[in-house]
Amino acid sequence: MSISNPRQTVKDMTAQVEKGQTPALLEQFLRETFGGSVGGWFSRWLSDPRTYEVCRITPFEDGGFFRRSCVFEVFARDHLLEGTVLPSGGTFGLFSLDADGLHYLNHRREDVEKLLRGEERALNECAATVLASLVVEALGRERNHSHALLESPDQLANFKGELQEFGGGYKVNVREFDRVRARIVGPSLSGDTGSGWLLEFCTVFGWMHEKQKLIRHRCRFAPDFRIECDKDVLSNKIFKRTPGVRY
Repeated sequence: MSISNPRQTVKDMTAQVEKGQTPALLEQFLRETFGGSVGGWFSRWLSDPRTYEVCRITPFEDGGFFRRSCVFEVFARDHLLEGTVLPSGGTFGLFSLDADGLHYLNHRREDVEKLLRGEERALNECAATVLASLVVEALGRERNHSHALLESPDQLANFKGELQEFGGGYKVNVREFDRVRARIVGPSLSGDTGSGWLLEFCTVFGWMHEKQKLIRHRCRFAPDFRIECDKDVLSNKIFKRTPGVRY
């Protein structure tokens, strides 16, 4: 099956989901990817106890970089995907759609590389914040342990996260912050099509809102878009206080 307009196809699938329907293309992909390997396709279909119902699709904010593909997040009602929705249940994961069909991106480096390669564009045409967000969500999420991207040291000093309206706020560990501040960088991307590219950025990492670990990342993209990443933990406890949230 060839997809002529991935972005429009995702819009059409989103409209179906908003009407309470799971798109056939997405349901088939979820069944084939997460439905197990015992027996043939027909027997798995009859005996599979899972549901492949999709309850939401949300776009990945790519700043207009992806033209031949569309990247988006899928929320499924069953325990299929990388992250878990708390407290309501269900799971979510990152996907892309291109002319060849659907791809699941969480912990699938080759699919992320294929996504970037398929655009046939220099990476420096992509905003560093967009590329960093893609890398940490696709390759850095560990179930509900995830990264929050930092755009500057000042953002860390005034960190709000996504739950600032609940259970109080974040209070930075001043001694730790002063110790590592000079090493905190906003997202930057350098290089070219001949030598490849270097992406540098910092995140705070942890379970849900309990993001205590401050990390500096370096990701190298070869001219053929192969990815190699390494990281330095700058602090294991960058906050003196995090929100008191219960799920």
